[in-house]
Amino acid sequence: MIRQPDFITAEMVCGALEKVKIKKPNPLYETIMLNTIQDGKCVEILHVGSYDDEPSSFEKMDRNIQLRSEGWGYRSASLALAAWTLFNCWQTFMNGAAYNPLPGFVLCFAVCVQGFSQLAMKQKMIVGDEEYKEPNKLLWTIIVAVMAAAIIVSIGTYFVMRV
Repeated sequence: MIRQPDFITAEMVCGALEKVKIKKPNPLYETIMLNTIQDGKCVEILHVGSYDDEPSSFEKMDRNIQLRSEGWGYRSASLALAAWTLFNCWQTFMNGAAYNPLPGFVLCFAVCVQGFSQLAMKQKMIVGDEEYKEPNKLLWTIIVAVMAAAIIVSIGTYFVMRV
């Protein structure tokens, strides 16, 4: 099974097949057909090169699947941490329970790491591209995140000490 572009028609396949049958006869040509398959989500890649290099294309597809599954895992973990943080805040305000900052810190850390890694990947993609020059957003984002964390901790400490 080989995927064909949308512009390939059945007439084009039949015409090419007739020419090939004349040059190199083979009884298996009768099994060749052009079909449309309705399937669910899939991963596909356009492999350019020799068949010896195909394993690298399969590795790329495997990495893509793994990255997508890790993305879903990250999203579900982030949602669970956000729910835990909100529940913890609700318990603190409604019942006067002691505030546990751990889920909030873990959530902030996870979001920061995800953002930093995305910035780093984007920066690696444009390395060496002479036409596209961009300032080091990763460094500036880290600096801003550290400053924001310092301000939030300072404000929180002020309110805790005041009570």
